[in-house]
Amino acid sequence: MMYIQCTRKLLSLIDEPKEGLPADLGDESFCWHANVIELNGEQCVIMVNNVAMFLALFILEPFVDFTKQVRKAIRISLEDSGLPPGAVTKYLASSRAFRFCPTSDRSQIGRLNQVAHMAKEHLAWVETQNEGDHPLPDNVLEFPSPNKGPMQKPKERKARQVPSKPVSNETPRKMVALDVELGLVKGNGPVKRSFLVPLDITFGDLHDILQIGFGWQNLHLHEFRLKKRLVRIGMFLPDDPFMDDFSPQDLLDEKLTHLSDYIPRVGTVEYEYDFGDSWIHTIKVGQVTTAVDVVHPECTAGVGSTPPEDCGGLYGYSHLCKVLSDPSCEEYEELLSWAGDEFGLPFDKASINKSLKRLSL
Repeated sequence: MMYIQCTRKLLSLIDEPKEGLPADLGDESFCWHANVIELNGEQCVIMVNNVAMFLALFILEPFVDFTKQVRKAIRISLEDSGLPPGAVTKYLASSRAFRFCPTSDRSQIGRLNQVAHMAKEHLAWVETQNEGDHPLPDNVLEFPSPNKGPMQKPKERKARQVPSKPVSNETPRKMVALDVELGLVKGNGPVKRSFLVPLDITFGDLHDILQIGFGWQNLHLHEFRLKKRLVRIGMFLPDDPFMDDFSPQDLLDEKLTHLSDYIPRVGTVEYEYDFGDSWIHTIKVGQVTTAVDVVHPECTAGVGSTPPEDCGGLYGYSHLCKVLSDPSCEEYEELLSWAGDEFGLPFDKASINKSLKRLSL
């Protein structure tokens, strides 16, 4: 069964049987959250998968079977993310039927809110480039989304770095040890980084540290989660009137929320980067110490190579590694060219710390 969890606004617009949500959803990869938004005067449906955070966006056609519209949008979303067409067909066939239910997860609604902002901002930018109205394209829309596949490599972009400001070595500063592990498919080897960071920095600062430490390019949305996901910290986005089911007010502003507000009382923090590829980092909080000679965050240890941006998440990365380990594979040359020279580079503590020193914290 494929569960499409819709906001009240969307449920009121579609001509489909509405059913209650079962207590046990089973495999949540077959669950999507959906809402309706307005883009350039058109009513559009935006959908995010509960597990992998694949994104689908399409124009709502009132006189076309809604289930068919959803099925088509999901297929295009998954194929654009790099999944083989055969695997997508099997996934859709396994769902058997579609059930349209009310929304149930505040965090998923928050993601819909963030992705909708991204869509609106992109179309607004397109309008400025065209110096006029930008007509919406075909039924399934395309814009720089979190779930672009491995054949659409982004332009190079370095993590945000700013000149450092002088900090007195005479003032004691509390530091906290953080051990961070990136969750990957078994068999690809661990990817871990350890840091010593000031306890008085914000979660926004910690985001910058993690981007540098893991070699990400700061191209996507992100979020911190604490206390079994009851506390969410991320980029602050204004409220939107179309979010009629849940308010995004439970998302704390990462620029105003300090590590010391929760750490060391909270021992584990989850950090998700790129809601499309859904890279989950588990942060284990270690010992708090006082230092007078450490004025910058420091990477103290690490192992493993970070996956490339936009490679398709866990399964896309696993496929990429499998192909690049076999030069006889049909896709080898194509994926080798896409991955570039930086694929599989070993952990480089000196280079990471050189970049961390440029941060102004």
